[in-house]
Amino acid sequence: MKRYYYLLLLLATCCSASLAQETASIPYKKTLSPVTLTMLDLEYTAAEQQELMDYPRKLESLEYLYAASYRFQEGQVITADHRRLMNIRTYEAYRAMDERVVVYVNELGLYVELFSHQEVRAAMNQLLGYEHFVTGPVPKSNEQ
Repeated sequence: MKRYYYLLLLLATCCSASLAQETASIPYKKTLSPVTLTMLDLEYTAAEQQELMDYPRKLESLEYLYAASYRFQEGQVITADHRRLMNIRTYEAYRAMDERVVVYVNELGLYVELFSHQEVRAAMNQLLGYEHFVTGPVPKSNEQ
């Protein structure tokens, strides 16, 4: 596990120069947190990332998911690298439906509180512009 963490850290460090160049050419990337930029690089190709820039609401929802759908437990020493390297996708299965859950993140050596599925869904729906729904989401307007 430590090898994976250090490999991810090395890749993130090596890519920071190229990320800075990309960020200068893509306006929305300037407003995204470091963890979101790291996760976008892990999960999307450069072409897919460029296409995402046309959908600011989608980017806001990804920012929420990657950077704000959890919080680090208090009383821990948390560095910028810890925040940048937190891979929330690894811990999605641990979320409970209606309560927050604390998990230990081996790669970081820290405890993280995951927000419930209901909290995350409500925040994502609000960011994406959906009304409260029973059977499925309905967009409020044609805006993206």
